[in-house]
Amino acid sequence: MNQIILNFGDQPKLGWSDFEVGPANQAAIEWLIKWPNWPSNGLVIHGEAGCGKTHLGRLWMSMVDAELVTPNNLACTVEQCAGKHFLVDSIDILKSNEKLAFHLINIVKEKNGSLLVLDREPPFNWDIDLKDLVSRLLALSSVQIMPPDDMLLAAILATQLKSRGNVPDLRFCKYAIDRLPRTFDAVLDFVSRIDSASLQTKKPITFSLIKSILETAQHI
Repeated sequence: MNQIILNFGDQPKLGWSDFEVGPANQAAIEWLIKWPNWPSNGLVIHGEAGCGKTHLGRLWMSMVDAELVTPNNLACTVEQCAGKHFLVDSIDILKSNEKLAFHLINIVKEKNGSLLVLDREPPFNWDIDLKDLVSRLLALSSVQIMPPDDMLLAAILATQLKSRGNVPDLRFCKYAIDRLPRTFDAVLDFVSRIDSASLQTKKPITFSLIKSILETAQHI
């Protein structure tokens, strides 16, 4: 799969080369490239677990010098608000204190900053009581990372193995993808299992090892 070259000017290397791009996440990538020209000063990226939302969020955070909002620092972020760009990795963080969340969104608008929210569910599925907050969040642009195709899953598998010091054999990757559930989580779990097995046996990843891990997973 050909990598898409992302041009962010003179930005330092932020790990984009480790992020596999395919039809499933193309739209999300294009929205990040549009920054800072986001309508309503914000963007929501949603998709299933393991699809790369957090990876993209951290890359964007580094790119724009954004602050990570957590349940522990939400109040401090709103009260002090030294920055103007914020990453929220799960709507549960904003739901933990809806009034503070509402103030945070207002601060972003006042400072002409930006807010990136990541979650598994799209905004219209978020269970929020404060109507003003609902209105603000629904006004944000929203993009979904779609379920992956086999080419993207194989590329992710190869990249994950390489990041762990293993030289991926593309034939092995295809064999595994053909037999794994078509989800990001399944691929990441497989990588974890095969890496652990390789370390325990102190042997490189072979076809027999891949086959053994796949057979074990089917019986779990």
